[in-house]
Amino acid sequence: MTVAVKTPERIYVEDGVTLNFSVPFRYLDAKDLSVQRITSDGAVSTLTPAQFTATPGLTDDGGMLTIPSTVAGSKLRVRRATVMRQPIDYTTNDSFPAETHEMGLDRLTLIAQDQAVALTALENRSLRVPDGEGITVLPSSLERRGKYIAFDATGNAIASSGTGADAGLRADLAAATGTALIGTAEGSLQELLYDRSALVPYRGAGKRPAYNWAECLAMADDLSEMRGFAAWAGVTGGRGKTVFKVWNASDDVNIVGCLRWAVAQAKLAGGGMIVFVEEGIFYIWLRSRLTIDFDNVTIAAPGRNVRFFALNNVEHIRVAAHNVVLKWLGTDPLPHYTLVDNQFNKYSALAGTLVAGQTVFAITFNFFAATDLRVTLNRVELVQGVDYTVTGGGGPYGSPGSITLASGVLLDDQVQIFGPNNYMTGAITVQPHLADKVWIQGCTVTDKTDSAMDMYSSQLLPSSPVCRVTVTHGLYRMHNETMSLGSGATSAQSPAPSWAATALDEAERLLVTIDTSVYDGCCQRNPRLAALAFAHVIDCLWLISGYTTDDGTFLTGYGVYAATGGKVLIEGGLMRFAGPVIPGFRGTVVATDPWSSTTRTGPGAIKVNGLVAEDGIEIVEANTNKIPVLPYSIDYTPVPAAGPAREAYVAAILAAAGAEIAPLSESAYGFIDDATAATLGIKHDGLHNVKTIGGYRQRLNAYVQAVDMTPENRFTAGTLCFPRGANLTAVSDTITLRSGQAYNAIDTEGGAATDTLATINPPANETFPDGLIIGLRIVTNARTFTVTNTDNIDLPGGSIILDSTAKILWLRWGASTGKWGVMFSPSAARVEGRFVPTLANVANTTARANVRAYHRREGGAGATTGKAVFTITPTAGATLTEFSFTQPIASNFTATADCGGSGSAMQGSVINPVNVYADAATDTIRVQFTSINTSPHTVTVLFDYEML
Repeated sequence: MTVAVKTPERIYVEDGVTLNFSVPFRYLDAKDLSVQRITSDGAVSTLTPAQFTATPGLTDDGGMLTIPSTVAGSKLRVRRATVMRQPIDYTTNDSFPAETHEMGLDRLTLIAQDQAVALTALENRSLRVPDGEGITVLPSSLERRGKYIAFDATGNAIASSGTGADAGLRADLAAATGTALIGTAEGSLQELLYDRSALVPYRGAGKRPAYNWAECLAMADDLSEMRGFAAWAGVTGGRGKTVFKVWNASDDVNIVGCLRWAVAQAKLAGGGMIVFVEEGIFYIWLRSRLTIDFDNVTIAAPGRNVRFFALNNVEHIRVAAHNVVLKWLGTDPLPHYTLVDNQFNKYSALAGTLVAGQTVFAITFNFFAATDLRVTLNRVELVQGVDYTVTGGGGPYGSPGSITLASGVLLDDQVQIFGPNNYMTGAITVQPHLADKVWIQGCTVTDKTDSAMDMYSSQLLPSSPVCRVTVTHGLYRMHNETMSLGSGATSAQSPAPSWAATALDEAERLLVTIDTSVYDGCCQRNPRLAALAFAHVIDCLWLISGYTTDDGTFLTGYGVYAATGGKVLIEGGLMRFAGPVIPGFRGTVVATDPWSSTTRTGPGAIKVNGLVAEDGIEIVEANTNKIPVLPYSIDYTPVPAAGPAREAYVAAILAAAGAEIAPLSESAYGFIDDATAATLGIKHDGLHNVKTIGGYRQRLNAYVQAVDMTPENRFTAGTLCFPRGANLTAVSDTITLRSGQAYNAIDTEGGAATDTLATINPPANETFPDGLIIGLRIVTNARTFTVTNTDNIDLPGGSIILDSTAKILWLRWGASTGKWGVMFSPSAARVEGRFVPTLANVANTTARANVRAYHRREGGAGATTGKAVFTITPTAGATLTEFSFTQPIASNFTATADCGGSGSAMQGSVINPVNVYADAATDTIRVQFTSINTSPHTVTVLFDYEML
């Protein structure tokens, strides 16, 4: 029989009904058919002969295939794969078997057709060279492992490690600016990546920020990390509610797009998802408390880019509602009562700013009211209205003034005036008698003297409804009193309520889970449990360093405290000293005495499972039978044995804690600063660099009512827009701005090393609106621009040099003058951070060690201030002791008065004062005190000096 020329393959699309399919080509046996099913997701499965039947197909018309079941939408591929065998055997001297011989030829033809189909399929899936060409065999697997296929100069395949042959290109791509050389449809890869976020992408699990709006919404609505009482209560926040986008840093409820506006809108809507956009850094200056007094709301900053500020004693956020979620909200890491935005004045004879008998002292910074101020005389706080009076202050943005002391100072007195800063109570508070079902995720509260995150109310009573809260991945740093939980009725009411004496037996009204959080340098209340409260503290980290107030007082404090009926179950976690060991430090404290109307303490309850305390930290339990049974199940993580595994455990908790985007080390703030960004080669533009505007980050909204974070296609009067734009090139000492481009990287004409800028023109057919603000920096460190005041730029100093990408010149257009005025020049930049000084003996010290040191410089040539803590071991007691340490930023001291300060030397419970002055001979800071004994002293130093 002849064999027709046919392709032995057919593909059908299954309809979910048909089970019989034609096989329109010849096959010798049903076993010669290959049947495959290809599902909609591309998965391929082969049916065995037991999974289908076929009628005989000995003619060119073929036969019929039947399957027992069908999958709608899948493809059924039927292909012939004739078995390659020779079954014919000729018998000697028999007549020629024509039919049998022909059947053998048919088999060979069918096999040839099958191979042609297989070869075509193989060619369609392989790399080929043109007809007439050949190619060498690839290297062995050992040679090509970990490499990729490349082609040499003859076109033959080789295994390449990726180095290529262009050494210059390799160097360019490997450089920090290499991504700028890779183009995309939206600009260079560098611009595309940096436009997503100007912050360091977190390099660990759990801290990745959102990079677009879709991710913002998904992360804001994600409840997967919620555990404990909030999960048990079924917290959902604003899920399913209207979304309100926050893109404005104002605190004016009438400004569309700001947080306070979004809260007001969500309240009207009966709840909502309030989500900050991922771009920008939001410094929000709260003029009054932000109260959440409506149910079903989420406030989230998935970009991890929000920080709050407020005046003294102004809470940030108060929760007094049900079903509330707060995510990734932070406070700025500024030590309280330090030199914040120059809100500090110090007067001393040593510095030449005080004379005997002086009573009037100027306040050079802006303040709103006398209550914003704190005045000390020789580190003793004075009473306003008794020891001094205040004049000045007030106005929409505050104003300077003065104080008048009731009596004149002596020559050796020191007067210090502190202004409004982050010294406040109540960063985030929950009203337990009004709230329920609250989840607080990944928030940071730093440097608050009191009430970092309180859930405490005198109105919480045994008859109050239950309040259930979970705090996850919280970060609390440098607090005196961190977290109070429970009822204040037992101490606020007089006489005490009848149930106070038996509060330990009362049913819990406040149930809190504190999950995998960090208490770093927090003195006490970490947390403190009062009446009607129960806390489950699991897998937390306490880094203990005591607490030094700015008047030199050192507080040793304690860890967790339970009294007046408060109850706490601590499971897992680690307590260790981040600074010097404090002998007798109490990791847990339980008030066990009976109720007293005088002390108002009374018994509490603490139970501990798996908590590890290092360095002799004391752990006690009491009244463990009073700890309630948990309504949920969470297994704590056992603390590994001392060594690398334990340090990895600590690092993992720190890495997930807080709102910061960068990974955290112990006692190191995680918010990225300008110096870090410059070191890492991160692109600075206005969206991400608002903080560099003259250092006025705390009072930003006092100067700019609405900071518009959304890109616009044009300049908009009344807002400060910082959209990303292309580089501008100078022509004849002139640059022309582009529409909507307020932050500009400028390049020299013809790529020259130096150039001059005298004129800034508007885009074609546009004029500058009054008050428009722009920023200028050079495009690369290989360029230098001299900005002059010879045309429409008004520079009081004559000229400004831009010779680094880290230097940014901010200008404001004045319509009445027709000139650009300087808002903030590069010399106004703030430098701040930690430093490690070098210590040297001057007199009577046998050992010296750093504990921690911080510094800040306001302006390129402004004052450098700081705080440092050392451990100093004297050679002899009751002896004048001196040592020196190097400056954080080099100066050139020529006299002892070039540096001043104060401090304390503490050993045990005894504290001696410290003198601070400049050592002109060694250009170092000299510290002098009288030793108490020969034991190690904790020496705290506050210093400041001018850049000379």
